[in-house]
Amino acid sequence: MADRSEQLLAKLLEHQEITGRNLSAFTVTVQGLAEGQKHTDERWNALIAVVDELVRKRRDTWPRCASSIDRQLDRRSRPTAELLCG
Repeated sequence: MADRSEQLLAKLLEHQEITGRNLSAFTVTVQGLAEGQKHTDERWNALIAVVDELVRKRRDTWPRCASSIDRQLDRRSRPTAELLCG
C-alpha cells in the first residue's frame, strides 16, 4: 500500500512541475499578446484620427463645393455633384 502511495505522490509531483512550466510558458505568451494588442490599439487610434480628420475636412469643404457645382448642374444631377465633391 505504501509503495502505491509513493508512486501516486511521485506522479502528482511530476505533473505539478509540468503544470508549473506550462503555466509559465502560457503567462509569457499572454504577456506577448497583451503587448501586441497595445500596439494594435495605438495603430487603430492613429488610423481613426486620420480618417476623422479627412472626414471633417471634406464635410467643411462640401457646402462650397456643392454650391459651385449645383450652379452648373440642375437638381436631377445632385448625385453627380456629390461624386465630384467627394
